[in-house]
Amino acid sequence: MNESRALVTSLPMPIASADVLEHLRLLLGDALCPDIVSASLKQDANVCYLETVRWPSQPHQQDEIVEKIDLSIVSGLFRPTTPFKENLIEFMQLDPVTLAAVTDVIRPEIAKRIYESHVEALWNQPKLR
Repeated sequence: MNESRALVTSLPMPIASADVLEHLRLLLGDALCPDIVSASLKQDANVCYLETVRWPSQPHQQDEIVEKIDLSIVSGLFRPTTPFKENLIEFMQLDPVTLAAVTDVIRPEIAKRIYESHVEALWNQPKLR
């Protein structure tokens, strides 16, 4: 009896999940990769991540493509110890520049333009002396 109790308590907490596809569509419009059919923010005891599901663009391919992107690389945000609702609010506040830098949800040619214009804007800022 004690062995089964130990087994149950050692399992990771259930995954918290929220569909964010509609938010990405509203934020990014045509810049969103058209093959993405699902996007969810998910969190478990170890990681907070963006999971996307894509349908292949090639007619002969039948398998969906599932990508999971660990979001902890975003300025120390999206820690698994942070309540899921707080991480969801943080995700909803990400701008296209950040999404282009850390995810693959933006069409590559548009992500490149976003990145280049952001770098140019940073380069042209007056230097602090």
